[in-house]
Amino acid sequence: MKKLLNIFSIVLLLCFIGGAFISSVNNPEYNTDLLFYTGIYYQNQGDDIVKAHSRVYDYKLMTFPDEVQAQLTSTEMEKRCRDSASYFDEILPFCKVKLLYNLSVQWLTPLSGSPILSMLYISILSYSLISLLLFFLLRKFIHTWLASIITICICSFTPIQDSGKIFTPDALSALLIFSGLMFLVFEKSFWFTMIFWLAAIMTRPENILFPIMFATFLIWKTRNEIKRTISPVTVVVLSFAVYLFTTRVTGSYGWKITFQHSLINTATLPSEWKNIPLTIATYFTALLREIINHKTGILFLVFLFMLSFFSLKNIQTEKRNISLLEIYLLLSGVFALKFFVHPFFDERFFILFYVISFAFISIGILPGRKTIIHDTDSLSS
Repeated sequence: MKKLLNIFSIVLLLCFIGGAFISSVNNPEYNTDLLFYTGIYYQNQGDDIVKAHSRVYDYKLMTFPDEVQAQLTSTEMEKRCRDSASYFDEILPFCKVKLLYNLSVQWLTPLSGSPILSMLYISILSYSLISLLLFFLLRKFIHTWLASIITICICSFTPIQDSGKIFTPDALSALLIFSGLMFLVFEKSFWFTMIFWLAAIMTRPENILFPIMFATFLIWKTRNEIKRTISPVTVVVLSFAVYLFTTRVTGSYGWKITFQHSLINTATLPSEWKNIPLTIATYFTALLREIINHKTGILFLVFLFMLSFFSLKNIQTEKRNISLLEIYLLLSGVFALKFFVHPFFDERFFILFYVISFAFISIGILPGRKTIIHDTDSLSS
């Protein structure tokens, strides 16, 4: 009976993922980023900026329903992008820096027939794999049938479910970080984690904070054993190398211009921000405005953190250099630091935080095994 229940629950989970795929294809969440990534695709195909701009706005945009066209050209910045190829060109570096995502779109488009469909398929596939990884994480602690049900419940949470419908690299980024975390939790090799996280840097450069934070923690924890600090020190060096390569080869903007354009005035040309100073007062004004405008969402994140923290008290770890609680605290620290460095609140930036927090809460409060025994001495060897 139990085996039959487990099989039924797994089939139910697969049906849920299939349904999510159909829902994403039929009801995608359109945003302006899809126009920018499409423009980058055409540029990579050899088009100059004028031709790429024309193909995006005179052809691709016109294939969308009228309400979607209006949605994608509603703000002043979006209208300037539509009306000026040179302005459109200045916006592209914000998206070009997502190097691995753009390469993925490039590779997938011959199969999908459209860069826009490629973006959507990347998001759907990433969401589906996140769901499966979450299931495998949960079933290490709770019954299989219960893990299936909890996975469906967590992945039905709107911000997580919407990650499979958007035309941005956020779902792919979350998948790569989550994959690395799974190796960190269950496998011996720290390098499998770092391979995924180095790829995540090429998907969103700010992901450099994940390997840097975790490697720095391991360096501190093994500070009295010089040989065991070699691997985490190497990770720090490699992370900066991948970051510098990604940002330099794509000609991306620095933090100052990215901050000003995103949080002060998106309609101002990035080139104009070079001559406009960024003051401490301006930074804190933007930070406080974002906190006040999104206080409900931020308070919910804090609530999840507290609930997860206390849930993890019920989970024991043995023979580990880095406990599940330490992993969660480091992960939470990265998300907090990312927000304070660039205080732009959007739920799609916290996909992984939602997934991990809900998972640890479920593991902590539901019946099942509360101990994971795993020797991870090789993490820093």
